[in-house]
Amino acid sequence: AIRVCFYVMRNQSSSAVALCDTSGICRNAAWAISNLARGAETLASQFLAIGSTVTGFEGLLQPDDLGNILMSPELMAQMTVRNQTPSNGKGENAILKVTWDEVALEACWILAFLTSREDQAVEFLLTFTDGNNSNAKSKPSLLCQALAFRLSQASDRIILADNTNTPTHIGGTSFETTTSFSAENDIAARTCVPCIRAVGNIATACDGRHVAKLLTTYSITTPTTTITCSIADSLAKLIDNGSLTGIGESATLAPEAAWAAGTLLCDAGPPLPHPSTACAKILVPALCRSLISKMSKLELKREAASALWNAVASPPEPRVTTVDLTATGGSAMVSSSNNGEDLATLRVRNEILKKMAETEDVILSLTSLLTSLDMDAVYASIRIVDAIFRRISCRTIRKVFAEAGVLDALETVCDRVSVSYS
Repeated sequence: AIRVCFYVMRNQSSSAVALCDTSGICRNAAWAISNLARGAETLASQFLAIGSTVTGFEGLLQPDDLGNILMSPELMAQMTVRNQTPSNGKGENAILKVTWDEVALEACWILAFLTSREDQAVEFLLTFTDGNNSNAKSKPSLLCQALAFRLSQASDRIILADNTNTPTHIGGTSFETTTSFSAENDIAARTCVPCIRAVGNIATACDGRHVAKLLTTYSITTPTTTITCSIADSLAKLIDNGSLTGIGESATLAPEAAWAAGTLLCDAGPPLPHPSTACAKILVPALCRSLISKMSKLELKREAASALWNAVASPPEPRVTTVDLTATGGSAMVSSSNNGEDLATLRVRNEILKKMAETEDVILSLTSLLTSLDMDAVYASIRIVDAIFRRISCRTIRKVFAEAGVLDALETVCDRVSVSYS
């Protein structure tokens, strides 16, 4: 069943004639696969063409297949413009575009589910070797740039919808009726969630080896223009917009975006041009603004505080790895400490921490979180406050803490813990 669905997706999404009924078949196939892949115990390797010895190799999913399906709304729009002339001059392309947006939506969920499984699957999806050519070298897949593009398009439309009721032009297609515009807004909102989760899943897999690909700025050519896409920029926009009013789709998506931002900031610290350190200049200010905004919901403040802690905490300890000792005819398990790396990156992380503490109202917001009933928010705030006191020697910052009543807030935390254990 999986092979049949993938066969339909691959062939329908590359068809030379882009018609509504074929896109419907592809959408249903993608929906079926996403439901098959969503089980917590389901292995991603069952869906992927990992290794040339897999039975029915041609019927399973290749990384670039999924990347092309993520780009299907734009690819199919280009084929439609080339092969069809709508009779009314404006309406038919809009209907077709929404249908292929639904295909891309289901493909985003497939990617989100598959990247939450074993590291082997993520490695295959992001860097793969052509299984039909045993001598082929590994090469980067199209998935990251397709993911960046899909998130950029969806987030821009959501932000536009939250801030204005005026229709706009997305992907070169004009949506002049309220019905078409609302339909695309709904799909854009539902597309953002799996895109954001896929970003977080990829960032935390494989010891973070693919974070640099996620933080690359891509230029994507559509039938009408060239669009510059950055996952970090898209996340920052969603976080900012979600903290402006506290209502709308952006407010719902902002906590998800803050969580994903935290996964990209875990390795911040090495000198520039390290990608995680570079993206801190984009993400940390947005996270600080969401933390201090009076319109931000508690869920967003909690995720923002956790993400900010990731930016200034020590990088994660490396996992135990297997080293092939071919010279001695065996292998060994080795583990390395990151103490040297920690000392080397501490200066940069302290700079991020100091700028964070000096941002107006951040200390007041951290102190306020200490008295929250959300223990995850309290824990994140405590870690940041502790880091500031231990690592930043600045009388002005300590004075601001005192004025914010941090000692009273910490005593409240201690009292709650005492009561819970009494």
